[in-house]
Amino acid sequence: LALLVLPLGSYRAVLEARLPGDAAGSWRLLATRGITVTDGLPPELELIDPIADRAVRPPVVVRARVTDRHSSVDHAEVQVDGGAWQALAGDLDGRMARTLGALAEGQHALRVRAIDRFGNEAISAPRAFIVDATAPSITIAGITDGDLRNVPVVPTVAFADADLDPLRTTLMLDGVAFVSGTPVVSEGAHVLLAGASDRAGN
Repeated sequence: LALLVLPLGSYRAVLEARLPGDAAGSWRLLATRGITVTDGLPPELELIDPIADRAVRPPVVVRARVTDRHSSVDHAEVQVDGGAWQALAGDLDGRMARTLGALAEGQHALRVRAIDRFGNEAISAPRAFIVDATAPSITIAGITDGDLRNVPVVPTVAFADADLDPLRTTLMLDGVAFVSGTPVVSEGAHVLLAGASDRAGN
């Protein structure tokens, strides 16, 4: 007997035999049986976005890649916070995506599942993420806009955000990096510039 690797589909197996004394080319039919080759393995699922435990600025876009080695993917869906499953839209390369509706700021979790045309299901582990729609706050003290002083001033600047991005936080005086609380003693007009962003992009 030889091992056959058959594509998915329906087949009929025929068992025949030729006994001693049978004419050349003559075979005796012993049995026939219908065989269906099916896909018993789930699709391969990779959840790409949102990144686990990362703050995200709305609208939140879910991205996944879904492939199936043996058959084809029938559909893929996302579930947010245990709610209803929502369909993902995809292309022929298995890239799936959906822009989620409005979500409250704070912690959320989602799962993605994919089902192939044979009903095999793959489901991701829960993915936690944080919705952050609030920009950092900047508080400037010690000076006011258009201030005119005849004594040195000491500007202080405070940035506040739970997920402040230090690489995108700027504090400059007259185009040069400035440290909050440093006295400004030189005469003339000065411009203080402060800017901040959090890791969600606000």
